[in-house]
Amino acid sequence: RAHRLLGQVYSLQTQVDRAEAEYRQVTEILLDLAEGDPRPEYRYLLAENNQHLSHLLADLDRTQEASQLGLDTMRELTTLADEFPNVPPYNSALAVAYNNLGLLSLKLGRDEEAIQYLRRQLSTLEHLVSGSPQDSGYVARLIDSQQILLGALWSVGRLEEAKQVLDSLAPGELEQIIRDNIISEEDRERFRKHESDLLYKTLYLTSEND
Repeated sequence: RAHRLLGQVYSLQTQVDRAEAEYRQVTEILLDLAEGDPRPEYRYLLAENNQHLSHLLADLDRTQEASQLGLDTMRELTTLADEFPNVPPYNSALAVAYNNLGLLSLKLGRDEEAIQYLRRQLSTLEHLVSGSPQDSGYVARLIDSQQILLGALWSVGRLEEAKQVLDSLAPGELEQIIRDNIISEEDRERFRKHESDLLYKTLYLTSEND
């Protein structure tokens, strides 16, 4: 844990070489622990640490390395989520992995791959919110994931697909869950901005189809 915290501190201080070294040392420690102990917690901590390392590598424009590490992490988290479907943190971390891979794929020009990852992120967060509607953190991340997917489709000119995503966000059970369970003013402001952006995109896409 100390090495991972140091990695985060060095990353924030832009001491990237030291940050990378600390994250990699955590990887070695957790790999040793996971080999000698079958408990899933070590696998989860290893995946979480690799998320941080992948993010750091992406910031350094080492996108291929970051993408491969992110892919390995996503596979491990998928296995954990499948083995332990009633442990929300595993699906929560998996949603982060999908988001990171989606944004990395966009950066690498792999648009179709990016969209698929971002759709998986949205689906995973919808599942988490449906299971824990009182968790405002999941709700806020769901709102952000909707915006990220729409922005990605928008940026690559896939307006018809963006329109389909907008249509799927029509008021319904999930939208009501969002409205009923956002508590903080910060989250309320995020949702108001979300609604405003959706309205703008809806009007634009509707006019494009006229």
